[in-house]
Amino acid sequence: MAEKKLDVFTIEEYVIFEDQSDVKNEYEHGKVTAMSGGTLNHGIISNNTNTELSNLVREKKSNCVPINGDVRIFIEKAESFVYPDGMVICGEIETSQRDKNAVINPMLIVEVLSKSTESYDRGDKFHKYCSLPSF
Repeated sequence: MAEKKLDVFTIEEYVIFEDQSDVKNEYEHGKVTAMSGGTLNHGIISNNTNTELSNLVREKKSNCVPINGDVRIFIEKAESFVYPDGMVICGEIETSQRDKNAVINPMLIVEVLSKSTESYDRGDKFHKYCSLPSF
């Protein structure tokens, strides 16, 4: 996934910017990174995975909710907003006090790996996810 770094933002500026943006942008310590669209295979894998998660949650009649990659996660300890390819939240969906559109309590997170993002997804991004108490 190609990315482009933008200016330095406060969290509040990022939230306003992101809510008005036509593309997904991730945030880390003031730096905003525009995310490009995925490949056809990435889209198929992501869609199939999210469909299976939805089916599983429905079959188990659990209190969990599968969410696709259009919803961002706020990771307070990493001062980051990220977009996974999917996630599952069980129980009440909790949102960030700083951004009502960002969740803070996923218990399962899906990342479809590609050659260009695998290192980040398995490394820094995974470590950010590990700082979430619900994960």
